[in-house]
Amino acid sequence: MNSTVTIFRWVVRLCGVLALLLGLGFWAGHGNMQLLQLHQGLGYLAALSLLAVSVLSFGKVPVGLSAAGVLWALLVPALGHMQTTLLPGNNHWIVEVLHLILGVGAIGLTEALGGRMNKAAARVEAAPRAER
Repeated sequence: MNSTVTIFRWVVRLCGVLALLLGLGFWAGHGNMQLLQLHQGLGYLAALSLLAVSVLSFGKVPVGLSAAGVLWALLVPALGHMQTTLLPGNNHWIVEVLHLILGVGAIGLTEALGGRMNKAAARVEAAPRAER
């Protein structure tokens, strides 16, 4: 299972950073809006990978952290999907900042879950055979 989690972590790292860069480009007015679907697809893939890591982490890390990962994985794409209709006008930047924070947080949460799972697996490997 370590290799599965590692693959999902790399998917989140790559897709998350690329989605972040595209989003910042859109926000700065330099992004090609034809790339919006690519940004969304990368975000959905990162969110699905976070969801997978979160589900795989149940029973290996504190349940609250696993549950937070599941909720976060649902919240990020939901906010992204509704983003254009929330707070239109001068205050729309608030939604954009919130979406940015949630996206960066998704990468961090995936890393936290994966890191804790690796530590838990290492403790099991290091335990003397008599204790297993």
